[in-house]
Amino acid sequence: LAWFLSATGGAALVASLWLARRNNAAGLSRYMLGGFLVSALAIILFASQSSLAVGVGLMVVFGVANSTVSVSNQILLQVGLDDRIRARVMGIYSLTFRAVPAVGALVVGGIGTLVSLPVPIITAAAAGLVVWFWVLRMVSRHDLEAPPSHEQAENP
Repeated sequence: LAWFLSATGGAALVASLWLARRNNAAGLSRYMLGGFLVSALAIILFASQSSLAVGVGLMVVFGVANSTVSVSNQILLQVGLDDRIRARVMGIYSLTFRAVPAVGALVVGGIGTLVSLPVPIITAAAAGLVVWFWVLRMVSRHDLEAPPSHEQAENP
């Protein structure tokens, strides 16, 4: 567990520092979508194998990809929100960012005690791929990297 957590955390730190160096939101939609896809695939592969070395390598990949998704998502939210509602939306985002994964871990762990743990992990990651296709369609319809115009904010 220490190897997996260290690999994930170290890689996430590197990805976060890389994204922090950027000074604009250009390209973040692509990074977010790519990271989402790579995260799901890395988790499916991780749950499907039994080698410690391969698992640590996959957790490095997952750490970079997952952090890229999280940081890109937060930047895009803050860039795309009107100043009047930014704090409220980010508050709700922060709450769900903590609560939803905890509930998901409880469900996956509970199912994993009944069957084998890789089964619900792979199933959840596969469901993430379905969500990825839906998000891909939504992102292709909207420019997430542009700040809101005042006309849009006044006339929703």
